[in-house]
Amino acid sequence: MMKTLFILLFLVAGKIASGEGKYYVDSRLGDDRSAGTSAAAPWKSFSRFEQVRLQPGDSVFFRRGSVFRGRLVIADSGMRGKYLVLTDYGVAAEPAPMFTNPVFSDGTFGNCIRVRGSWVVIENLGFYGTAAYSPVEYHGDGWVVWEMGAINLERGAEHCIVRGNEMRDCVAGIRSNGAYALIEHNYIHDCNRVMKEWNWGPLGIWMGADHQEVRFNKIVNYSAVDPRIGWGPNAYGGGADGGALEIDDARYDKSDISIHDNETRDNQGFLEVTWTDVKKNPGYTGFKIYRNFSDDFQQFVALWRGAGCRIEDNTIFRRKVNANEWGVFNITQNRSHNVVRGNTIVTAPGVVIFNVGRKGMAQPETVIVGNRYSCEGDSVRMGKEGPGDSAVYGGFRFPIARDGRTLVGIEVSAGAGKFAAGAGKFAAEELGRYLSRMSGAKISGANFNGGSGRPVIRLMRVDSLPEEAYRIEMRGRDLLLAGGSGRALLYAVYDLLHRLGCVWATPELSTLPREYVPSLRELTYLSAGPVREEPVLKYRKLDVEEGRTHTVANLRQLIDWMPKVRLNVLQVPLNYQGAGRVRWDNWREALTPELKKRGLLIEVGGHGYQNFLGARMEAGALFRQHPEWFGETREGKPDTTMRVVFNTANADAVGYFLRNIERYLRAHPEIDIFDCWPPDVAKWAQSPAMAALGPAVDRQARLMNAVDSVARRVRPGLKVEIIAYGQVLEPPMGVELSATILVDLCPINQSFEAPLYDTSMTANGEYFRAAEDWRRHFAGDRSVYSYYRKYAWRSLPVVLPHFMQQELRWYASMGFRGISTYAEPGDWFTYGLNHYVLAGLAWDPGAPVDMMMDEYSRALFGDARGAALEAYRELERVVRGFGSIPYTRLKPAAELDSAAAVLKRCRARVDSAEAGNGGVAASLRRLRLMLDYAIGDLEILKLRATGAGATAVEARIKELVELLERHRGEGLFVLRDGDNLGLFLNHYNSLK
Repeated sequence: MMKTLFILLFLVAGKIASGEGKYYVDSRLGDDRSAGTSAAAPWKSFSRFEQVRLQPGDSVFFRRGSVFRGRLVIADSGMRGKYLVLTDYGVAAEPAPMFTNPVFSDGTFGNCIRVRGSWVVIENLGFYGTAAYSPVEYHGDGWVVWEMGAINLERGAEHCIVRGNEMRDCVAGIRSNGAYALIEHNYIHDCNRVMKEWNWGPLGIWMGADHQEVRFNKIVNYSAVDPRIGWGPNAYGGGADGGALEIDDARYDKSDISIHDNETRDNQGFLEVTWTDVKKNPGYTGFKIYRNFSDDFQQFVALWRGAGCRIEDNTIFRRKVNANEWGVFNITQNRSHNVVRGNTIVTAPGVVIFNVGRKGMAQPETVIVGNRYSCEGDSVRMGKEGPGDSAVYGGFRFPIARDGRTLVGIEVSAGAGKFAAGAGKFAAEELGRYLSRMSGAKISGANFNGGSGRPVIRLMRVDSLPEEAYRIEMRGRDLLLAGGSGRALLYAVYDLLHRLGCVWATPELSTLPREYVPSLRELTYLSAGPVREEPVLKYRKLDVEEGRTHTVANLRQLIDWMPKVRLNVLQVPLNYQGAGRVRWDNWREALTPELKKRGLLIEVGGHGYQNFLGARMEAGALFRQHPEWFGETREGKPDTTMRVVFNTANADAVGYFLRNIERYLRAHPEIDIFDCWPPDVAKWAQSPAMAALGPAVDRQARLMNAVDSVARRVRPGLKVEIIAYGQVLEPPMGVELSATILVDLCPINQSFEAPLYDTSMTANGEYFRAAEDWRRHFAGDRSVYSYYRKYAWRSLPVVLPHFMQQELRWYASMGFRGISTYAEPGDWFTYGLNHYVLAGLAWDPGAPVDMMMDEYSRALFGDARGAALEAYRELERVVRGFGSIPYTRLKPAAELDSAAAVLKRCRARVDSAEAGNGGVAASLRRLRLMLDYAIGDLEILKLRATGAGATAVEARIKELVELLERHRGEGLFVLRDGDNLGLFLNHYNSLK
């Protein structure tokens, strides 16, 4: 069990005094015997601080890439102009120094840093996985939960600044009980655990004192949904709790709190101001809540107590609804005369804008002026108050072209330098090309600029935006598209085009339908308000893997499609299985310019220690000269087989391995992510001598830490990825894995009858436990190597849109940051819906799946989309539950017969639709072939279930294989060259 470290920095006579000193801490390379006063001689742990008295102006630097567990208490104070500063140092490309405290007790409360002194700055640090409440004997005078917070500013800790930190899965992010606090530019995200069972959800920023300013923070996905959450029979709502911000502690009146320019998404509300805790009806007045962007559940502001507050110029989307629903504004203090002015408010049908409490009896007399209201697909539900004076209904209009005549120009922001000539130019060209196709007008970034006198669509990179984030918003008479990078700006361009009607359901492969680009006499952008987008998952990948049907031509088509659906990483083997056929260097020259032009990331590697140290290298001389470098057979003899991991304890072998990796990386500067995985189905220890080297997970961690050091020496920011798979599925316990490494969880043998988190499926249990363990024990980024298109399925139409959403919501709640999927052009039509929906869910796991399915079906099947949608929905239900998927249980014959009958009805409807829809006949024929395959699969399983003879089973399998072979090369089925009948016979005979 992890030991918790309790450290106190306090004033004690006789301790070392220092003036404007600098102290350095590095959990990986530090030594508590060092001086600790330079980056070259850092301390390792907090405990060395027990000998230090901090003085005004002192700074404590924590090395990036470090991980610290336990609680650090700062009791010393700075002074005006001489803050005590806790910050980071080291290579900027490494992750921030991470702090966690998984222990809750009366002494720690799950805090990572607790501040008792004043004039303290905490900046550029990372926090994760803090403990939820556990019952303790509490001796304070308030509520014990007020002691929580990854960062907790105690009462009396005044004039503190908390800025630029990242918090992941911390049940209470920042708790500020100290006056005159400034909380800015923090990123707080992804906590779906309750803080205290069952009446406190997770909170991002939590204020218990007056004189607070909270600005420019981003808070995402702070919400706990559970039917056990509640506050008694007379409470307003239940079933969900949490939120981005909260103000409470009625013991202290408050009149000087400013909350502005924050961005929040997917939280259980933007702000709640409570009215009772240990005291009732406090004096809360004059709060200022302005220029925030909220796209959350439950409410924008629940002002249970507060008078004379100003809620102005916010952009509020209340389109997301779950178990607890309070409207947009829930204001309940009578005659409180709060001001709601100049807000843009967009609601889902049924969401009330002005609520006044559970009973609807309060009379707050809110001053309501100049708000813009719109409701998606319905009329606005105003509620007990409103709409107020000078109300505006509906969105903004930005005319682009009419009757073939352009009304706008396209301009890349002046002074953008290389950006304007590179990524900005390409984004402008793409925008002009599609707008011209849609309108018949000639719209070109080359021909129009700000000097034309027309309104412009202005393309701009904004460095203050996160790298993957973008905005679409009106600026005066112009339309601004802004991105945190060239890639993000390209997302903004394609998003705008999508909102105008374009759909990129599939890549432009020769076997697939073309993109959908509408032809419009009048082209106008209609907007309910500003668009602000940033992905939930950082890494959104297409994986070439076995590359059975890839060519330079179709890889270019995949690359062209990726930014249109906001994917950002192409993953290519360095040399798949050492065969030389699927190899990055085969395509590098042709693909690198296409990827870099779009700002897409290049990931190269895969299973392949043997690419850098293998028995066949140097024509076999390496093995003959250094047999001790290699793994061993069960008998203890050196092993030449590819799947056996080399002797990672041999320093010369490791040195050779690392030198080859360094040479490769220096020769391939285009690579952004380097996959360094062991051989596929690796054997780490067959002999007693190899077993004595320690657990495989620790051996991998030790070796990959060395690879990571090499990669960062080659190029800061170059990311190393490892795989959690097979014998290295679990996190290491004897070695701390560098937090700069990306870990890919690989649930290769999961069951698709239920989501991964459903451990009633035996096959899922080990992956669920591994996901939990990686979350608890690793501070770096984790991704998922998904199997939403799997080679072992042999192109069986396993359709998974709703299933994927269930899993991705869970993965996101567990702090996973990426997802990948195999992307074979040869069966893209079969898995096209999975690919399209997965791209949307990777950006936002809460995205509406049914809407994406409808959009996909409309693009591919036109007026026949009803038949297509029915077929896809039934394929999703039937195939993963009844089909011949590994780890799906063989069902009784009667159930298989009923499942096949459902698909046969779908097939009949598709046939009927094909007769009257010539324009989409090719798509309908392909969908019918998918149904033919699924039905044939079920019929074979029924023969197995009824004990039919081998001859009858083999005949039906042969018939199915002949069907697949006849339609090979049509974008539906990927088959091997060779004895496919034998492969299918083995497959069906192996099922249980």
